[in-house]
Amino acid sequence: MSGQVVTVDDKQAVVCVSDTDGLKEHQVFNVYRTVYDPTAISEGENSYSREFVGKIRLGKTKDKHFAEAIVLDGEITRYDMVEFDRGF
Repeated sequence: MSGQVVTVDDKQAVVCVSDTDGLKEHQVFNVYRTVYDPTAISEGENSYSREFVGKIRLGKTKDKHFAEAIVLDGEITRYDMVEFDRGF
């Protein structure tokens, strides 16, 4: 499951996912940021990459698409991507 950080204030965040059904409180998500490299000019070279920036732990769901979260580590910002950490 994946989604996006909607708001973040210090260690409190809200994430948007396609559907909160099946989400469990305390699940850990990895957080990534999309990085653009304008110097990527070779044919077939991708100018975009994902950079790991931290982890969040889910709190309570707010509704069908939104859930509260706590920043465990990293500098998380609005629009960062979240992805369920199956190994945690």
